[in-house]
Amino acid sequence: MYDAVDCRILQHLQRNGRVTQTELASLVGLSSPAVAERIKKLEEKGVIRGFQARLNPQALDLGLTAFVSLRLDHPSSYQAFIEQVESCPYIMECHRVTGEDGFFLKIRVKDTLELENVLTTYILTIPGVSHTRTSIALATPKEESILPLREDDQSA
Repeated sequence: MYDAVDCRILQHLQRNGRVTQTELASLVGLSSPAVAERIKKLEEKGVIRGFQARLNPQALDLGLTAFVSLRLDHPSSYQAFIEQVESCPYIMECHRVTGEDGFFLKIRVKDTLELENVLTTYILTIPGVSHTRTSIALATPKEESILPLREDDQSA
């Protein structure tokens, strides 16, 4: 469980993971040691999974975003599929979904040539992948990594 203070700590950390414990303590009205203890507990509970820099994909020549939906013919293909997905650095997200297709992937690459290489090297070589459908993002008006926390939602 988390309380309203934990929620405020999490909200601040999501927006600025480099905020000092002293600054954070001032923002939430606690002492630095109390904030440190709360952060430690949130990490131990798995609420905080780590801290990382948010990079600009375009600045790193990874400006093409593609979404691939795919279907596996048989459940026995599942483990090989997951292992292949995990080994591919260009696959940013993999979701098992409802509907006709069983999986939805988010891929970031330089261009369509690199996308084709990722598809043929990592996806289409997996036994059991029977159908893929690829859509390329033309623009991304919103891409958010900050989770919507509510102080009254104490589900963690």
